[in-house]
Amino acid sequence: MTASAERTNTCDCCIFWDRVDPRQPTKGLCRRYPPSNSSVLMPQQNALTRDVQMALRINQHVPTTDASEWCGEFKAGARIALSS
Repeated sequence: MTASAERTNTCDCCIFWDRVDPRQPTKGLCRRYPPSNSSVLMPQQNALTRDVQMALRINQHVPTTDASEWCGEFKAGARIALSS
């Protein structure tokens, strides 16, 4: 591919890509796979007793990509709006 050639198999043309914010039209979420989970133990202070206990915080992550990015999982087709 030459430097002037444009890719057509980019995120913005992929069925799995979800543009979520109209104010940032080049940013979106890759929904190819389910969200990944991560957990972290964080100290949490009781407001009344001021005791500190460890609390488990679970985070879910879906990759944020730019519309011009690409990967080997690309699949062309009509996108399904997943965001409300």
